[in-house]
Amino acid sequence: MCIRDRFGGIFINAGTGHSIRHNEVYNLQSNGYTSYGLYCNATNTIVEGNKIHNLIPGMFSPTINGILVQGGYVNVINNMIRLGLKEDGTSVESSIIFNGISTAPGSESIVYFNSVYIGGNVTGTSANNSYC
Repeated sequence: MCIRDRFGGIFINAGTGHSIRHNEVYNLQSNGYTSYGLYCNATNTIVEGNKIHNLIPGMFSPTINGILVQGGYVNVINNMIRLGLKEDGTSVESSIIFNGISTAPGSESIVYFNSVYIGGNVTGTSANNSYC
């Protein structure tokens, strides 16, 4: 799914009181610049019990985010995220940044009891930091 130079599995960009629970987002390949498994910019929202894995960067993807909270008040609870590996367990060969859970400055997020695994091997001319 491509949305404004991005790709993602679940996209919530307005409203209040959303409940994003027990979804599995996997095997997406980016053609955009910012990539995510789940994007949220809403108030009083719960993101809970989701599985996000096998997100593959495209040629123009500098960053892949498992969960990207862009704003609002969001509870991110008990999600499982695996980045940097393909479905068969081999490395995603790229020198991009992997963020398990990323919250924008100013967002009022509570993030707890999540599991994030970032694996694989760095290739390319430069290495970038990755974050849980």
